[in-house]
Amino acid sequence: MKTPAVSIITVTYNAAAAIETTIKSIIDQPFGDYEYLVIDGNSTDGTKEIIQKYSDKITKFISEPDKGIPDALNKGVKLATGKYIVFILAGDELFTIPYKQLAHSDADVVCFPVKLTGDEVHYPEINNWLKIRNTIPHQGAYFKRTPNLAHDLKYRYYCDFALCQIYYKNKLRFEIHDGPIVAFHGLDGATSDKKNFHEVFSIIKENYGTPYKVLSFIYWKYFGLMKRLKMR
Repeated sequence: MKTPAVSIITVTYNAAAAIETTIKSIIDQPFGDYEYLVIDGNSTDGTKEIIQKYSDKITKFISEPDKGIPDALNKGVKLATGKYIVFILAGDELFTIPYKQLAHSDADVVCFPVKLTGDEVHYPEINNWLKIRNTIPHQGAYFKRTPNLAHDLKYRYYCDFALCQIYYKNKLRFEIHDGPIVAFHGLDGATSDKKNFHEVFSIIKENYGTPYKVLSFIYWKYFGLMKRLKMR
């Protein structure tokens, strides 16, 4: 069978209010050189039943207990057959698949901007800022399918940041595009909850040591202060 250009992976757990919008944004894409994999953590709120409504448009669907988001993402990667893999989680929306750019690339990660809540746009960057904050929007990052592509199970909420730091640290090739805006990511999920942010500092310390952890802490304190001042 022909290898698809892209494997799109959605992971979900008890997301009945959000999953249908995500699925529709993917299966309504006008050109279908992709496979769509949905990995559910054995939801009990009706999520599975919503997914099953679209079973004829979903390449593979599994629903079973898992160890959290990174475990579900890794299950999807193992099932994927595409040249590139993109992760569109429950609540995210896919706007377009950048086939042209992917066809002309052999980079390890091909990165595109993503729209956020409030019409803000997160443009990808690849530079030393990645050592203290996430500069790569995960919904716009197309990862080449390789054995290196694995999320660390100990980082439940920011495993995407951990993966990008590892790729950068190991000098894998990132390719950056300023357009098109390929997806939407809402800022109302677990990664926007301050109580989970300790993971970010743990990731930075593991990859770059305490000095960069301290720099990141200072950066986010300053960022928070500037944000509060603008709101006055």
